[in-house]
Amino acid sequence: MGRQIFYCDICGDQIRSADFDSGQAFEIDNRKFCLKCGPEMLRTLPKDQYKEIFQSITTPSRPFPAATSDTPRTKRIALPTDPKPSAGPWIAVGGVAAILVCGFLWWGLGSSAPEPVPVTAKPVRPPEQKKAPPPPKESPPPPTPPAPPPSVPASPNKDQVALDALRKAQEWATANPGDFDGTIRKFQDAGFLATGTSAQAEAGKALELWRQKQREFFAAEIATLEPDVKAAVKEEQFRKALD
Repeated sequence: MGRQIFYCDICGDQIRSADFDSGQAFEIDNRKFCLKCGPEMLRTLPKDQYKEIFQSITTPSRPFPAATSDTPRTKRIALPTDPKPSAGPWIAVGGVAAILVCGFLWWGLGSSAPEPVPVTAKPVRPPEQKKAPPPPKESPPPPTPPAPPPSVPASPNKDQVALDALRKAQEWATANPGDFDGTIRKFQDAGFLATGTSAQAEAGKALELWRQKQREFFAAEIATLEPDVKAAVKEEQFRKALD
């Protein structure tokens, strides 16, 4: 009869029929397991089935053959001796039994309930006596209200204020014709004061006039400097070409 080949139901490793005799594999409920997967399989069994498997494997199915004694009445005749029983099955039984013992110990220790931890009763502290709150202090008298500020004279007419600011901006522009930034700031202030008055339109025109003068001045300056700038650029490009 040829050797049969099986496979472990857990890891899928190959199992030969000789592995069952040598203790490297075992079979339970028509399922075959290698030696390394045995403990993992046994953990999934209930305790009753676990004990039953343990007893069935550790109890030999038949005793070892007893030795026969020769009778003195007959002549000893050399008979063909039976081959000695193979130790392979007993090795397999021993290996499986060792797995079962380890798993049973693991199961028994893991399933044992932990001892209850004694709970020490904490001493009950007596309630602290609350101190009576001190009597409320007398509230200070309300502060005396300050005296009303002196009456401020009525401000002059808003239109007159705007006209005065616009006149001062024009005087500044006449005295400082080259200070475009200062003149524009003066007219901006006058335009702010003239908002909502009859001088608002005049202040806006004056501000825009001086902004236009500033743009024309800078445009003329740039036009004057443009030939020099172009000459400098050409000279710089010529130097780079020489390098």
